[in-house]
Amino acid sequence: MIILPANTLSTGGYEVANSCRFNDGDNPKLIKTQTAGDQRQGTFSAWIKKTSEIYLYLMSWNTTTSGTAYGDWIRFNDGCLDVIRYTGSVVYRVQTNRLFRDTSAWYHICVAYDSDQATASNRIKIYVNGVQETSLKNSDYPAENLDFNFNDNSIVACVGRNYDTQASFDGYMAEVCWIDGLQLTPSSFGEFDEDSPTIFKPIDVSGLTFGTNGFYLDFEDSSNLGNDANGGTDFTESNLAAIDQTVDTPTNNFCTINPLDYYPTVPSDLEGNTVYNKSSTGDTHNSFANCTMGVTAGKWYYELKVGDGNAFMVGWVKTPHSAPDSAGAYSSDSGLYVVKNAGEKIVAGSETGSAWNTVTTNDIIGLAYDFDNLKFYISKNGTWENSGDPTSGATGTGSFGNIAAGTYVPMIGNANYNATSLHYFNFGNPAYSLSSAVNDANGYGNFEYAVPSGYLALCTKNLGSDGG
Repeated sequence: MIILPANTLSTGGYEVANSCRFNDGDNPKLIKTQTAGDQRQGTFSAWIKKTSEIYLYLMSWNTTTSGTAYGDWIRFNDGCLDVIRYTGSVVYRVQTNRLFRDTSAWYHICVAYDSDQATASNRIKIYVNGVQETSLKNSDYPAENLDFNFNDNSIVACVGRNYDTQASFDGYMAEVCWIDGLQLTPSSFGEFDEDSPTIFKPIDVSGLTFGTNGFYLDFEDSSNLGNDANGGTDFTESNLAAIDQTVDTPTNNFCTINPLDYYPTVPSDLEGNTVYNKSSTGDTHNSFANCTMGVTAGKWYYELKVGDGNAFMVGWVKTPHSAPDSAGAYSSDSGLYVVKNAGEKIVAGSETGSAWNTVTTNDIIGLAYDFDNLKFYISKNGTWENSGDPTSGATGTGSFGNIAAGTYVPMIGNANYNATSLHYFNFGNPAYSLSSAVNDANGYGNFEYAVPSGYLALCTKNLGSDGG
């Protein structure tokens, strides 16, 4: 019926309200200086949704803060989860064979340290979604009784970056915890669902004992994203702003651009894969990017803010789909139902000429697709084109066309291969400020304009309930 990202429940249990969106190009990080604490035992826990394949630092404790940073790091490296100390050479390294390439799913990452353990393999344990990773690419464990850099006096703790010398995390982080002095298991931070026992879901961590340097980042205060909800010293934000607080969380996963479903080259992975940035001219092919969630039924609404007016097409495409060529073959894909910047529409791969007003920079296009009655409607800055009525059902008043039954995903493409495009998706979780923040009828998403009655934001809460 639908395409759902892994490890995301639609209903039930503890609800995570917010996450923080890290955009690598901004060099974001959260930092604070530690005091003396336990340097042999500790546990890191975070829920993360990664949006690229570059080096991604989740947590670092650095012995230097400029030049070549040395320290203890938790990061993704070439797709693997990598727990390492580097001081000019590798001191210890525990690295998974498993590759983490899914840019649509939320993962729970837990790294538990205890160098006092006599058995080497117990000194660092890596868990993903509640299960210990035992297939390892590297298993060079720390020496017994090694003092880690965490909890060392005056050492800088950094969330989302290796201080200032390596790439920041790129994606979303939620419920970030550090436990000072205890090697815990994932059951302190989450649980397996009774009805879907392969899905690991968050639990309330506010009652945990965090220790001297322990912290809990819940990202619920947009004016202070570094707030330690455990009551300790707050982190200092660097290159993070209120707009980086998001509602895309492990308990309600929102649709984003899918960098694994693009052609011919991935648009820049900007702002948690909510921005389409086709930045080059002179390409020999049109470009497109499809999104992470698909539907066969229901009524769905999203918005697109125009960043520039160069040739784009936006809407939904049936899967599987064809790839474009230099002659624009993608535009003739029989499963394509889109509108273009100059006002044209494409219905079932056939362009039918001008049907609405052209758009300019900062215009907001509203896209309402009714997959129950197989109609679609387009608005500009809150006014429905063709005097459309998205609530008219089978009548299809002002509809832009009839949709064939099937499974569809949202898409955006560049209709002119020799042009640039920069545009901003809003599936209810925008990376740009709104003058108003309008929810759907279920209370999900934030949109500039009113969501038509019966239409919903594309997120797992809606896919699992009213989304049919």
